[in-house]
Amino acid sequence: RRNSTLVTKKMTDEIVHRLENYFKQIAVPQSERD
Repeated sequence: RRNSTLVTKKMTDEIVHRLENYFKQIAVPQSERD
């Protein structure tokens, strides 16, 4: 049970990181990226 807390925290951080990158990409119009 102790480990599950650490794993969940690590997984949550990873998910948040991926989501942030994902939203950053879709937030910028394709035409403005270049």
